[in-house]
Amino acid sequence: SNTFKHSENKTFEDYTSETTCFRDYLLYQIGELKLTNKLIKILEILIYSIDDRGYLPKSFMHLSELSLYSLKEIKQARDILIKLEPLGVGATSLEECLILQLNEDFILYNVCVKFINNYLYKLTDHSLEQISKDSCIDLYTIKDILIKIKSLNPIPSNGYSIKEAVKYIIPEAVIKLSSGHININFLNNDHISITIDSEYLNPSKTMNAETDKYIQENINKANYLIDSINKRNYTVNLVIKEIIDIQKDFFIKKLPLKALILKDISEKINLSISTVSRAIKDKHIETPEGMFEVKYFFSNSQYNLNSTSSNEIKNIIIDMISIEDKSNPLSDLQISLALNDLEIKISRRTIAKYRDQLNIESSYMRKFK
Repeated sequence: SNTFKHSENKTFEDYTSETTCFRDYLLYQIGELKLTNKLIKILEILIYSIDDRGYLPKSFMHLSELSLYSLKEIKQARDILIKLEPLGVGATSLEECLILQLNEDFILYNVCVKFINNYLYKLTDHSLEQISKDSCIDLYTIKDILIKIKSLNPIPSNGYSIKEAVKYIIPEAVIKLSSGHININFLNNDHISITIDSEYLNPSKTMNAETDKYIQENINKANYLIDSINKRNYTVNLVIKEIIDIQKDFFIKKLPLKALILKDISEKINLSISTVSRAIKDKHIETPEGMFEVKYFFSNSQYNLNSTSSNEIKNIIIDMISIEDKSNPLSDLQISLALNDLEIKISRRTIAKYRDQLNIESSYMRKFK
């Protein structure tokens, strides 16, 4: 089934009205197409990557590296995106945006494409006569082309709302006080439930070997995912429980927060700093005093990891590689981006240097070990 589901109460007109959220309208359209779940997922990534004009500012290669989908899959999805309304969406440049809006039946289509690609930018400092001479396109045709270009929309998102959809915060835990005691109710186990259909766990004896192998491989992947989610929930709960225990006077006695840094939690529960940081990233706790982001309970001046030593970074790299998907190892760029998410600014080249110093092979070589 499609990953995007539009409201049953919304009509097509609701999505095409001037107040429609631009990205919602695009998501609505892909929800109406018969596409594989993978293509829908990639299209959703592209839609959330377009800028406020409706352009796709990131290169296909960059999107491929960030999303872990192949370059071919990214391009295939983009070919679908540029066919959506409004025409011009998903373009990578002004020139492409305008060309996407041209009807190929337009009598001057080929000449217009040539003009847009080669002479559009010259309009600011060249006379039409000079452009006509350089392009070998007669002046009357250029004027017709300009009339056509003026009818096109250089900003596909015009007429739509660009506002982000309201993000609702679901806390990882809810704290309640009772007679001076803190009761913690962890909610993350309720967020998602993944099970494997018994039909696949007990396949038919008449199933051929190739199908059986395919099912077993996917069951193994599903079990790995389920195990990863369970470990993630256990880690998040462990970290939050420790934070609440340290800061209990804040909740019970309304005292100021104690000085607390990631390393304190890391040492208490015997997990790496990177694991603790990942566990609390974008997580929230609901308390009698309101909703708090988990990192609120750390000392602001010490939550920043920019001062992390090279040895600590190397330990984080070891930690990340130790839990990577062995069939799809992390590249140096992916490790660099992940560390940036942890507020450790480090380049791909530095990651490669540290990896070499640790005698860890490249992602390409690790894939075949």
